[in-house]
Amino acid sequence: MKRISKCAFIGCFLLFLLAAMLVTVFSPKSSYSYYENRSLARPAPLTVETVLSGEFMKSISDCMRDHSAWREKALRANTWANIHILKKPVVNQVVMGEDILLPYLPYAAMDEEKVAINALEMTNRIAKAKRITEENGGKYYYMMIPCQYAYFPQKYPEYLYNREDLTEATLRHLKPALADRNVDVVDMGEIYEAHGNPPEYSSTIDNHYSQTGAYVAYQAIVEKINATTEFGLKLPENITFHALENSYLGSRPRKLFNMYGNEEHLLWADFGEDIPFTRRDNGMGVPATVYTMPENTEEPVLYGFYMGGDIAETIIDTNRPHLPKVLIYGDSFTNALESLAYYSFDEMRSLDFRYYSEKTLEAYIQEYQPDIVIFMRDYESLLAFDGNGIYPDYEK
Repeated sequence: MKRISKCAFIGCFLLFLLAAMLVTVFSPKSSYSYYENRSLARPAPLTVETVLSGEFMKSISDCMRDHSAWREKALRANTWANIHILKKPVVNQVVMGEDILLPYLPYAAMDEEKVAINALEMTNRIAKAKRITEENGGKYYYMMIPCQYAYFPQKYPEYLYNREDLTEATLRHLKPALADRNVDVVDMGEIYEAHGNPPEYSSTIDNHYSQTGAYVAYQAIVEKINATTEFGLKLPENITFHALENSYLGSRPRKLFNMYGNEEHLLWADFGEDIPFTRRDNGMGVPATVYTMPENTEEPVLYGFYMGGDIAETIIDTNRPHLPKVLIYGDSFTNALESLAYYSFDEMRSLDFRYYSEKTLEAYIQEYQPDIVIFMRDYESLLAFDGNGIYPDYEK
C-alpha cells in the first residue's frame, strides 16, 4: 500500500511538472511585464556563434524563467507574504517606509577620483552643447532635478544605503566645473531646499517629482532665462491644479503588484486661459493635449499621464511667433515640465535620446536653431554617459 501511495505521489508530481512545462511552452507570450515594468527575456538568434558562446542556452534559460507557468501568480503570492506576514523592510527592491516607498540602493564604495574624472568629462560634453547652441544663435541652460532618493535621503533606515555621499560628491565636482565653463545652471535641489524641501514637491511612490515640483522648476527656469536674456517670458497668472480621482500607480507600487495602499494622486494644470496648439510626435500629428486623461475614474494612472510618456520627439506649436523657440532634451523628468512649459514659448520641441537617433544633438540644433536649449538631468543621471548623456559626441 505504501509503495502504491509513493508511486501515486511521484506520478502526480511528474504530471504537475509536465503540465507546467506545457503551459509554459504553449501559452501566449508577452514581451513586457506590466507590474515589474520591464521587458521579458527573448531567445537569442540560433547561430553557431550564439551556441558556442553559450548565449543561446542562457537566453533559453532566461525565457523559461520569465515565461514560466503561473509566474505572476507566484510572484503576487510571494509579495503579499513578504509584505503582510513576514513584514520585510525591503520587498522586490522597494524599501517599505511608513509613508513612502523608496528604491533599494545596494551599497557601493564611493570613488572620489572616478567622480571627479566623470564630472570633468560630462562638463566637456555639456560645454560642447553650449558652444553649438551659441554658434547657432541660442542660449543654453542646464537643469538638475533631485530624484526621489536624493530628495528623501533621511527617509532611509540607518542600516540602508541612501547614496548621500555619492550625490554630495557629484554636485561638489560637477557644479564648479560647469561654472568654470560659464554654463548657466539651475539646481532645483538648492531651490527646493530654500523652500524648506516640502514633501509635496516629490512623489512618495515614484522616482519623479510631482507636478507641484515640476511647476516650481518651470518657474525657476523662466526666471533664469529672463535674468540672462531679454525675452521677458510670461508665467500663467491664474493657474490652478486639479487632482485626478484615479489612484496613481507609481513605479514602486507597481513592483509590489499594487498591494501597498497609497493616497497619492496626480495633478494637472488649468492655465485659466486657452492656449491653442498643434502637436506632432515622431513626425506624426496627434491630438493637441499634454495629459493622457483616463477613460474613467477607476483605472489607475501612471506617470505617462504627462505628455503620454517617453517619446523620442515631440513638437508643440502655439503659433505665437513673437515668442522664442525652445528645445528641451532629457529623459522622463522632462515630461511633467513640458506639460507646463509650452505656455511660455512659440514652439516647444523635446527630444529623448534614449529613443531618438535620426540626428545628433549638434545636427538638430544647427537645423532647428532654437532660441533656448534646456538640458534636464535628475541627480541619479548627472554622470551617466548612456542615453541622453551620450550626446553630442554620438555619431550615427
